Amino acid sequence: MSFATILTLIYLAFAVPLSIIDIRTMRIPSWLTYAGCASVLVYTGVYGRMHLLNALTGAAVIFLLFFLIRELTHKGLGFGDVRYSLLCGLYSGFPGVLAGCALASFCGLLYFALFHIIKKNVPIKNVKIPFAPFMTAGSVVAALAVGKYI
Repeated sequence: MSFATILTLIYLAFAVPLSIIDIRTMRIPSWLTYAGCASVLVYTGVYGRMHLLNALTGAAVIFLLFFLIRELTHKGLGFGDVRYSLLCGLYSGFPGVLAGCALASFCGLLYFALFHIIKKNVPIKNVKIPFAPFMTAGSVVAALAVGKYI
């Protein structure tokens, strides 16, 4: 199997359970996020050193962006999502992580709009969106579309 295939499998081994947990509980366990980050980092460091700087850049950029969004929206974005962005950035790299973030944001906005249409009586301030599934999908699509590993 190729480097990209194994890296994607490692990423998904952590991203899918994190997404399911986020959907069910609206929480993202930090230990699982950090374990995923460590796994992706070790694998990339050992088998894909040429991608390591790209992965670290992607993680740093998206973490800072999500942290800034969290602070500017008065904690409208959970810190679990901010931490999880590190894993997405390590996997997607730069600039793939920006495309993944844009896709995740669009899908999250679409979900929010549909939720608001269906549940008209729920105040907008009370709507909480599990964002990890959108981040997971965005990261995978972006990594494939940008062609980081091809």
